[in-house]
Amino acid sequence: KLGANVKIIDKEAFFNCGLNYIDLANVEIIGEWAFSFCLDLKEIKLSKQLKNAGCAVFYNCMKLKQFITPQGEIIILAESEFANRSDAHSEIQSYIEKNKGLAK
Repeated sequence: KLGANVKIIDKEAFFNCGLNYIDLANVEIIGEWAFSFCLDLKEIKLSKQLKNAGCAVFYNCMKLKQFITPQGEIIILAESEFANRSDAHSEIQSYIEKNKGLAK
């Protein structure tokens, strides 16, 4: 779990690291390519404060299976043969749009 004061994950911050799970508890912004090439990343807990996720955030995260919302909802990602994980990016953008104005 990231520290409570972490609001922004910079561009390429976790690029090619060995994470398999991360809790983005208070994160508001995820920079481009932040988790790209995290080959073991399987699950991400989202922040209700999340406002923006850059492009290619999950590029080549082939094991990424699901997001978990702060409310405990599980967003399951389809199996993908595509390295860009555009489905993951679409799902997180959808989550951001759905929660606009709710993150108080």
